[in-house]
Amino acid sequence: SSPDRAAVKAGLAPAPATGLPVQLVLTVERADDLMPTGSHKPSPLITVAGEEGEPVLRTRAKEATVAPVWNEVFGLAVPPKVRYLTLQCWDSSLPAGAPEGFLGEFKLGIRERKSGAKKLLLQPRNGNAADLERFKARPEGFGSLDIAVQWGHQPTKPA
Repeated sequence: SSPDRAAVKAGLAPAPATGLPVQLVLTVERADDLMPTGSHKPSPLITVAGEEGEPVLRTRAKEATVAPVWNEVFGLAVPPKVRYLTLQCWDSSLPAGAPEGFLGEFKLGIRERKSGAKKLLLQPRNGNAADLERFKARPEGFGSLDIAVQWGHQPTKPA
């Protein structure tokens, strides 16, 4: 499906979009101490999804590093009903959706609409036994993701 259809399904839309009252500017800055996949360093990318889970945005992949720097800025129109965004880190050098390519996620609560810099500790997917085993086997966890969130109001276009 196209990103626009995914955005509508997830209740999100890449900005600019008409009729949605809130604008979120999300900067995906960097990650640290990501988990290697097998015997190689991952080529990580970040996806951003709404509550229904289908990604609406993604960063560029960074080649063979456990400490990627993206500094990529995204604008999202976020309706008031959306409670959280899911940021997932994946190894792009493995087939899309491969379980071993999952590097961690964070569910970012957005109800309070607070701006600022955030350090997110990447977690296993809820209820995923393979993720939990990998997480337990690595005392330092899945690593961290640095982001910045800036909320503002998006003007609605006249009819």
